[in-house]
Amino acid sequence: MAKRTTYLYLFLIILVALGLRLINLGSEPFWGDEALSFDITKHYTHDISGLLVYLETIEVHPPLYYLILNIWCKFFGWTEFASRALSLFFGLGVVLLGFWLAELLFHQRKLLLISAFLLAVLPFQVEFSQEARPYMLFCFCAVLSAIIYWRYREHNK
Repeated sequence: MAKRTTYLYLFLIILVALGLRLINLGSEPFWGDEALSFDITKHYTHDISGLLVYLETIEVHPPLYYLILNIWCKFFGWTEFASRALSLFFGLGVVLLGFWLAELLFHQRKLLLISAFLLAVLPFQVEFSQEARPYMLFCFCAVLSAIIYWRYREHNK
């Protein structure tokens, strides 16, 4: 399989992933934890230090997601669709990073595409990509960490 064909298939897989993640993205109201994330971020829109103090005392998740969500919603709006789109963005990034990690590990084009396809259609990946919660950011950082670790191991730097 040629490299160009592989990237064409990857593009199609990304389109499938995007399509699955866009289904009902903004049509359902927030559920409890999503509303909490949204309300925390919206309440502290102009008070980042207050947001960090609140998260340190109340929330169990690290503050990076809330800081990114704050900036994201300032640009794209304070709606269910916009706030969930951040997770969609990281979900698509996980598919791309999974492809890259598979390339580092396996060096076989079919396995790269299978890895990307599985990450594109796995139900929990799709579900977490549709929630205004930090789970896809965690997944994105985990796969990115695996890539960085593998490259460090290969090159010893």
